[in-house]
Amino acid sequence: MDSTELTGAMTKYLATIVEIEEEGAKIRAIDIANRNGVKKPSVCNAVAVLKDLGFITADGGRNIRLTERGRQIGQRARQKEQFFCELLSDAGLDKDSAKLEASRFAYSVSEKAYLALRNYADKERDS
Repeated sequence: MDSTELTGAMTKYLATIVEIEEEGAKIRAIDIANRNGVKKPSVCNAVAVLKDLGFITADGGRNIRLTERGRQIGQRARQKEQFFCELLSDAGLDKDSAKLEASRFAYSVSEKAYLALRNYADKERDS
């Protein structure tokens, strides 16, 4: 499985790990679960898969760390989420709604569609 075959949830978990890592906090499965509003067993299953695929290292749900490959995907996912949040805010959606909807978009839209929208938005902003 490569990064194009990761589920939206797994990609979101990588982005969440990046976020927690940037805060300097210890990364545990329970923290990922709490931030995403899911149950810990769901995250533990995903952590096992992400570890097997080489996106993270982990020891029993504690001390989760990103590999360079996992960090790249997580950072890219956060960029997508930020783009959609800004786009929706610019379109008139309130900040909280834009953030919620951006999260849904970022983890379900293909890279091809994202790039097309990003290019379109950039052209519109430049004109």
